[in-house]
Amino acid sequence: MMSSECKFYSCNSQAMSFHPSGYCFQCYQTDPKISKNAKKNQLKVLDLFSGFGGFSEAFVLNRDEVLRIENNPLLSEVKHTVLMDVRKLRDIIAEGLAEGNLNPYLLNIDLIVASPPCYDFSLAFSAPQGIVARKGKEAFENYEPDMELFYVTLEIIEMLKPRYYIIENVRGSIRHCEKIGLKPRQKFQAYVLYGNFPMFKPPKLELKAKKGNRIQHGNPLRANYRAIIPLELSESIRLAIVEQKTIFDFNGVEEE
Repeated sequence: MMSSECKFYSCNSQAMSFHPSGYCFQCYQTDPKISKNAKKNQLKVLDLFSGFGGFSEAFVLNRDEVLRIENNPLLSEVKHTVLMDVRKLRDIIAEGLAEGNLNPYLLNIDLIVASPPCYDFSLAFSAPQGIVARKGKEAFENYEPDMELFYVTLEIIEMLKPRYYIIENVRGSIRHCEKIGLKPRQKFQAYVLYGNFPMFKPPKLELKAKKGNRIQHGNPLRANYRAIIPLELSESIRLAIVEQKTIFDFNGVEEE
């Protein structure tokens, strides 16, 4: 566990429990020695609906600055995680911007990754959209999933204005996301990625269904296990970002 007090010798403030530097916000942002040593060549990443942290894991392993937002108390021990509902985070950001005192960590974000719960969009047998699909074409076309968390994610992205952002979900989300102006930027296997990011060569991954089948029914974290973003995908995304040198690197070949 990280020390509860800031590592800076003359400071007794509470340390950033989610941050590998161990400094408080004020020392981290203002002290030139800390800034030089702790922030050199780092990316600043905000991971929403972070779960087990797979989406941002490659960034953590490369000692980037990562803040994970998750509301499930069972996942509170995942490194860099702050237990918070994304709606609360949205309100904190809006208030900070309005009052001119936004938390320093939330300034100059390089990348926001988000993986909103996919249950409403899944075409699995017992999922709402899957059930509706078996009732006929009209029922399927009229199905309206709960899009609130997508809207909240987009609000956070709009307020923080990161260099890049990626929203991940299942293929069943496509027709609903297109209605709110989100079109897939990259698709492969079960993964659909929306947003603004350099395209990359998709890694070969284990099928989600096979991965989920190994988790027993009744496990309170079964959905989180099934939703883990593989490290290989996280690594591919990070590599595409750090290696982008020109606008031509931003485009790539999509794999269906």
